[in-house]
Amino acid sequence: MRGRILRSFLVVPLVFVLAALGSGPAFASPLTGATASAYGLRVDLLGTNLIPPTPAFSAGPTPGTGSDNLVTVPLDTLAFAGVAGAKAVVNRDSNLVPDLPLANLQVRQGGPALPANFNAKAYARTAGAFALGDAVPEAVSSLFGESDILSADAIHSEALASCVNGQTVIAGGTQLVGLDLLGADLTPLLDGTVNQVIPIVDGVLATLGASLVVNEQVVTPNGISVNALHLTIPSILEAVVAHTEVTGTTCAPIGPECSDGIDNDGDGKTDFPADPECKSRDDDSEAPECSNGKDDDGDGKIDRGDPGCYRNGNVNDPGAYDPADDTEADLLPRTGGDNVPLGMAILAGGGLLLLAGRKVRRASSEG
Repeated sequence: MRGRILRSFLVVPLVFVLAALGSGPAFASPLTGATASAYGLRVDLLGTNLIPPTPAFSAGPTPGTGSDNLVTVPLDTLAFAGVAGAKAVVNRDSNLVPDLPLANLQVRQGGPALPANFNAKAYARTAGAFALGDAVPEAVSSLFGESDILSADAIHSEALASCVNGQTVIAGGTQLVGLDLLGADLTPLLDGTVNQVIPIVDGVLATLGASLVVNEQVVTPNGISVNALHLTIPSILEAVVAHTEVTGTTCAPIGPECSDGIDNDGDGKTDFPADPECKSRDDDSEAPECSNGKDDDGDGKIDRGDPGCYRNGNVNDPGAYDPADDTEADLLPRTGGDNVPLGMAILAGGGLLLLAGRKVRRASSEG
C-alpha cells in the first residue's frame, strides 16, 4: 500500500471537504417489530363459532419468529368440504417475496411504488364449498335448499409490510377464481377494486339482507387486514374466507451503514467497530472506498476509474487496481495547470528553501 502517513497528513482534510459536498447516501432500514397473522376460513352460525379460524398462523412481534411454511389442512365437516392454508412471516430484513401476482396487490400506505421485497407478510388460501348440513337447525338450512352457499376454485389474500428508507410501506390484495354464490357465477362481477360490494338484488339472500364484500381491506396505523371474501347474513351467518393481517409495523430510523445493524457488504462483519472498513459509527459505507460504488473523494471518478485506487496511480494498469483500498484519494492531489503533482511541487519548493538556507549560513560563516 502507498505511503499512508504522508497521504493522510496532506489529503484527508481535503477528502472530507469534497465528500461533504457529494450526494447523500441511501441507508438501509431494517424492521424492528410487526405482527402477522392469517387463517383460511372462519364461520359463525347463529352466534356460535361453527368453524374456528382454520388453519391459523401468526408471527412476531419479534422479527424472525413464526411460521414460514404453507400448511394445507383438509376440512370435511357438515358445513365445509375443501382445503385451506395459511402462513405468517416476520423478518428483520426485506427479503420476502409476495405469493400473489404483483398485479393483484395495492400499496395502501407509505408511497405509490410497490417494493420488490417485504419484511412481513401473511398469506391465506381456501378452495372448496360451504353449505349448511344436518347439524344446522332445519329452519335455517331449509332457507338455502341443497345448494352450496359459497364455492370457489381458489380464494387467496395477502397482507404485506416493508421498511423502505426508514418508513413503513403497507400493501394488500386478493385473488378469486371461480366464485359462486348459491349457484350464481360471480366471476364476471369481480373488478379487483378494494372493498368491492357485490350486489345481491334477488333471491333468498336479498330477502335476508345479506351482504358480500370481496377484497375487503382495512388500513390501520402501520398495518392492514385483508379478507378475500366476507359474507354476512344478519343474525344468521358470518363467513370470512382467506383472512390476512399485518399490524404494528415499526422500522429502524435511517442510519449510516456502519451503525444500522446490517452486514451491508456481506463480509460477515457488522457495523463499527467489528467491520474494519468502518471508520466510525457515522461512516456511511461498510465497503472499502475503492469498491463501494461511490465517488468518495469527490474527483468525479469512482472505484476502478479512480487513480487513487491503483497502487501506482495508473488506471491503465489493471493489475495495480486494489479494490480493498479504503481511500480513493490520490497519493497527492494534482494541480490543475501544468499537471505536476502538487506534493512534488511542495517538496521541491521546500528543498530549494533548505538549499538557500544552507547557502545563506555558509556565506555568513565565510564572511
